[in-house]
Amino acid sequence: MKERVNLSSIKYEENCAKLIVSGLVHYYFSKRVQDLRVDFKIKEKSLRVIAEGVVKIEPKDLQELDRISNSRRIPEFDNYYDTLVGIGNSASDSSNIDTLGSMVDEAIVSYGKNGLLTILLVRNF
Repeated sequence: MKERVNLSSIKYEENCAKLIVSGLVHYYFSKRVQDLRVDFKIKEKSLRVIAEGVVKIEPKDLQELDRISNSRRIPEFDNYYDTLVGIGNSASDSSNIDTLGSMVDEAIVSYGKNGLLTILLVRNF
């Protein structure tokens, strides 16, 4: 017997996927990216987003990005993510990174000497 799909849950996770991708793109543009590749895949039980772009960032930026890797998902914020991501307003990069960290279950960040910043985010359903 096939399991019934909860359409409201699917719509909600699609909205979260849009916010995560938008938040990442916003962050990269704030760092003056000229070439950005974003790949996302929605699987049965998770969303996986990988963003790569060449940027010039400062050591303090790397500390901000390290926070996303060490953040925990905060389900209590689920109804507020669209406001917290701060797309189109003057929210700071660090608050956007903190919000993204609270939306995902796993994050891996790497920054190469050539300026390539790679961010992998996973959100489990």
